Amino acid sequence: MRKRKVAVLGATGTVGQRFISLLADHPWFELSAVTTSDRNAGKRYGDVTPWHFGEDMPAAIADMKLETTRPDLDAEICFSALPSEAAEQWEAALAKAGHHVFSNVKTHRMDEDVPLIIAEVNPEHANALDVQRKKRGWTGSIVTNGNCSAITFSLAAAPLHRAFGIERVVARIYDPRRALIYQRLGIPTVATVSWTTDQVLRRLLPGEVKADWSDPSGKICVVERGLPVGWAGKKLAGLNEPGRFWLTAVTRLGTARIVDTGFVGQEGDVLTFTAATDALDALTERLAAGKDH
Repeated sequence: MRKRKVAVLGATGTVGQRFISLLADHPWFELSAVTTSDRNAGKRYGDVTPWHFGEDMPAAIADMKLETTRPDLDAEICFSALPSEAAEQWEAALAKAGHHVFSNVKTHRMDEDVPLIIAEVNPEHANALDVQRKKRGWTGSIVTNGNCSAITFSLAAAPLHRAFGIERVVARIYDPRRALIYQRLGIPTVATVSWTTDQVLRRLLPGEVKADWSDPSGKICVVERGLPVGWAGKKLAGLNEPGRFWLTAVTRLGTARIVDTGFVGQEGDVLTFTAATDALDALTERLAAGKDH
């Protein structure tokens, strides 16, 4: 059986080392290149890499010379553990040059023609690479994995879904930053105590909660507010005050939408305003006015 030549991109970091430990003495693959930053290029791998795993660094790998990442690497397959900026620079270039890139990096995860594959769950999604190559004119390809939360959940949920069907999922996310991303995508989310407390405070004490975003000067911010009952059934254009605060979007039943002047509020809506920071108290008063406004 012919061994396929592979490269590990970003080989000195922890993820790169894990790739190397799995590839060493592999019956299908020959590790032909290990890449790094310009600073360490040309050096012996074992001389610049503090090995993070319990077993010894494979001797054959320790003697390999580190290279810079570039499109003409002597490898058919590239396993990428590059930093995000380097991945943005090199992964597509490598695929265009004919390499098949398997990435652990987030850079291309949201590209519509890049499959996120978990081998035990959706190997058939590799068929999407035919579309990717045709669309982009590549002879190579890019595949990524999902994020760690999605992978762990999917491995457990996939066989249950196939056997019994799953209609609804409630998952606890321990990373508040990731929980916020899921919330923005309209996925009902429960997360860490700090995140959950913040969400509760936004609804109980909206005037006391910090802005979701503010510009560097601190003069303009974006804030979320729950729709008071008094505004349900009313046109939400009445909440706007030109030059001070403006309702830009409403999230209803997990789906966000841009609002127009005729949009009517519904109990449970979450409102997103762009506002002058010094007008937040006035915005709170406007929301509280409800029917009386």
